[in-house]
Amino acid sequence: MFEVASMIPQSMKLTAGTTKFVLREAAKDILPEAVFNRKKLGFPVPIRHWLQNEMYEWVQSTVQRSDTDMFINKSYVLSLLDEHAKGMADHSRKLWAVVTFMIWHRVFEEERTSREALVSRPVHAVL
Repeated sequence: MFEVASMIPQSMKLTAGTTKFVLREAAKDILPEAVFNRKKLGFPVPIRHWLQNEMYEWVQSTVQRSDTDMFINKSYVLSLLDEHAKGMADHSRKLWAVVTFMIWHRVFEEERTSREALVSRPVHAVL
């Protein structure tokens, strides 16, 4: 499918602001008009619900363990998480942005620093 799609000229993929123009035209007679003409939809993920339920403890732990105190007021983030879990407010977008940053920080800063410290020590110090 990728090979075929890559051979389609760009001018046929995006025409007059319509994405997937060729695909839409090919399906024009098959799809109901409401589907054919509807605007592009995102891919909704139930983060709001997850943060109140199945991801609550994981997010709480991620915030508590994160080494981002110099950037983020973690007690404030935890209070937002509690308000969100209790249904007092929808802080899902803020919380998800903060947690995403904390994960990025752990992978690209904290773990990198740990790897560099490990590599810079003499072999006998590591063993």
